[in-house]
Amino acid sequence: MSNQQQLTIVSAPGKALIIGGYLVLDRSFNAVVISTDSRFYCVIKDGQRPNKVIVKSPQFEDAVWEYDVENLESFNQRNQGKGSAFIRFAIKYTLGIISQRIESSAFTEIIGRGLEIMVLGSNDFYSLREQLAKSHLPLTAASTRLIDPLSSFHVPISKVHKTGLGSSAALTTSIVAALYVHFGVVHQNEDGKDYDKRLVNNTAQMCHGLAQGKVGSGFDISAAVWGSQVYKRFSASVIEEAFAANNEDRSELKGIVDFERLSLIVEPDFNEWDSVVRPTRLPPHFILMLADVDAGSHTPSMVGKVLAWRKANPEKANRLWNELGACNQKIEDDLRYLVDMSEVERDLYEEGIRRCSELPGEKWSELSHGSPHNSVIKFMDHVYQTFQQIRNLLRQMSTESEVPIEPPEQTELLDACMKVAGVIMAGVPGAGGYDAIFCVCISEDAVAEVEKVCESWRAMDVLPLLSRELATGYLIEKLEDVRGIDKYI
Repeated sequence: MSNQQQLTIVSAPGKALIIGGYLVLDRSFNAVVISTDSRFYCVIKDGQRPNKVIVKSPQFEDAVWEYDVENLESFNQRNQGKGSAFIRFAIKYTLGIISQRIESSAFTEIIGRGLEIMVLGSNDFYSLREQLAKSHLPLTAASTRLIDPLSSFHVPISKVHKTGLGSSAALTTSIVAALYVHFGVVHQNEDGKDYDKRLVNNTAQMCHGLAQGKVGSGFDISAAVWGSQVYKRFSASVIEEAFAANNEDRSELKGIVDFERLSLIVEPDFNEWDSVVRPTRLPPHFILMLADVDAGSHTPSMVGKVLAWRKANPEKANRLWNELGACNQKIEDDLRYLVDMSEVERDLYEEGIRRCSELPGEKWSELSHGSPHNSVIKFMDHVYQTFQQIRNLLRQMSTESEVPIEPPEQTELLDACMKVAGVIMAGVPGAGGYDAIFCVCISEDAVAEVEKVCESWRAMDVLPLLSRELATGYLIEKLEDVRGIDKYI
């Protein structure tokens, strides 16, 4: 275990759910989730205080927490102040499972030295409005490029607004994976890679669910582990088993915890982990971009209200769900076709992308009819048209459930983005609401024009984010490869 003296750094990505909002909660349907190059980083090294875990989030004020680990069941927080439930649960339960998976003497030795854990998030997880205002910079993408990529916010973490990239899932996954790597449970070589990733996924899903106190869809954790993917959720029963093995007061993290049973539950071969993950990526030249929208309060109970409406109106809701599911499947199939075409008919693909990039999507049907030999243009138009149908159905869901999934303010902005030449999709990610939009462009010129639309929008403050697709999940990092992290080490 001498190699455990080294610094361990693991990163995990944020995400954007572009296809499958609300349907991702139902195992009958698939979702398409794209992972980003905005990442959470967990840094672990041996501590200076025996049997203590010191956690720091140095981008924020008063973000240092100390835990006793002599007894993992109690896992007492020593200092005052509210810590993050996601951090506490990820550390406590991963350490408890590790204690079941390595020699007790090795575990005791490492814990005996104590651990120092640092967590850092890329800027796009948080709104940079106040940062830019303090620096007297306009709300533009050019301004955000001037800021340190792992910026210090100089406020308590509770005062920072999030952008909806999935910070809690990326944070949880980075901690779980980093602890497994640090203790030698997950290895840096390629052997057993799929097993390792499934172990990290299952543990992170469990920790995230326990911290939330409920069973979610799990797509955000799955994206943090595997990257961009087509996703079908797991059965809720597997997390419910973890709840049964965890008889504790959630707020105090006290009580009886059956770590042996939890270790068996997260075992990759445990047959109740029945989620389906198919790695994917956007086709070449497709560029994911996101924007932080400031248009008033976001309703936190949107999902609950939509599900309550579905339960009360099953016939109408199921018809809508099935229509959305069919459209989502078409998009999934078309994107897969375009990826395949880019590999087997590269010249034809490049020509189709070039010609579509010169016109708004609403003109692509005419372009397709005028170029019957180029199937790429036909499929590009099909994606554009189908996504417009998806938006119409989501607006119908908004009206029926009285939940602002795509509010009128967002509709106006998205329509303006869709009129830009080279934009194939523009929508509200995940559950929707006022907080964010995404666009998929097929040229850098289109990206620049969408940024101009966002930055000049007057009805709402819209700040383009710098996140782009990075299709990989969690990564074991080297210190010299992470820009901006050295100042915190």
